[in-house]
Amino acid sequence: MTTKTPVRQKKETVVKTVEKAAEQIVPVEAANAFDAFIDHQKKAIVEAGKALATLVPEDFKEHGQTAFQEVIEGYRKLFNATIDEIIDAMEKAKLRKPEAEPAAKEPTPVP
Repeated sequence: MTTKTPVRQKKETVVKTVEKAAEQIVPVEAANAFDAFIDHQKKAIVEAGKALATLVPEDFKEHGQTAFQEVIEGYRKLFNATIDEIIDAMEKAKLRKPEAEPAAKEPTPVP
């Protein structure tokens, strides 16, 4: 006797496996094919980001976040100082209303 599985049984097992996989396939509607593609791409990017995040040591993440916050704070102070200088320059450049102008002389009639 042979202990090998007959080819016919292997074929049936493979067919059943393929049929189960075929049942799980979700057909894509033609109108939403692009939206489905975009959703899959978003998920792929998120998962790739998670994979890369696991490669980075925790101390590196912590110091990187601190450095990023310092950069943002530096730009915030720079922009605020620039805005303050612009406001000061605008206040200095404002035209002051002239004091009451003397009444205009009436023209003398020509004879």
